[in-house]
Amino acid sequence: PVPRQGGFSPHEALEKMLHWGTGFFKATSTRCIISPDNIASRRIAEKNGFRKIAETTYTGEPVWLHERLFER
Repeated sequence: PVPRQGGFSPHEALEKMLHWGTGFFKATSTRCIISPDNIASRRIAEKNGFRKIAETTYTGEPVWLHERLFER
């Protein structure tokens, strides 16, 4: 994708980061934590292959833990 005037969209930025991470990191997966109220971030994560694996707390606030396997 071509960067927009203000840069990449959040979806495009995450997509590019994941593409880079697949070749850089030795791990088999990556994880993110998202507030259950942050619907936009949850959608972006899901569009990029993340799946919710747990509900927990971080700094006393509820969060959902998502994971995505690196495709090798």
